[in-house]
Amino acid sequence: MLSSSKELQKEFWIGFNHYCKSNSASFLIREKPVEKWHYDIRFGLGKAKVSLTCNTKQNYISSEIYISDDKAAFHFLERNRVAIEKELNLSKQLEWMLLPEGKDSRIKYAIEADVFDRSKWTQYYYWLFTHADIFFITFRKYLHEHYN
Repeated sequence: MLSSSKELQKEFWIGFNHYCKSNSASFLIREKPVEKWHYDIRFGLGKAKVSLTCNTKQNYISSEIYISDDKAAFHFLERNRVAIEKELNLSKQLEWMLLPEGKDSRIKYAIEADVFDRSKWTQYYYWLFTHADIFFITFRKYLHEHYN
């Protein structure tokens, strides 16, 4: 049996899947969402992915680039930081996290969100969808350049 938070997250991602299917996404939709705090979208390039989060403990949602065990890819993206942030045209800067003590790196953009308030889910789906879309398009271009 799932915990109440895991059940809520599963319902949230099922709703997000339905939202994505009714809109045109540049990324592939997961067939079956899982009861986790994140929803991953693969680029098909290297070890990087777009990871959407639904954090019920710290009350935020985010769109981020998660890079597993490939610091060179992170450094390549960081060298193109100004151009990437200009293309994304976000209201605040990305959080660039090399995480030197581990193998993984992250580039994160988050907003406060009360995921327990189901009346706001459509608003959160829209935010996640639009940011996943622009992250997928923008970062995939740079990662393609890096890996080829």
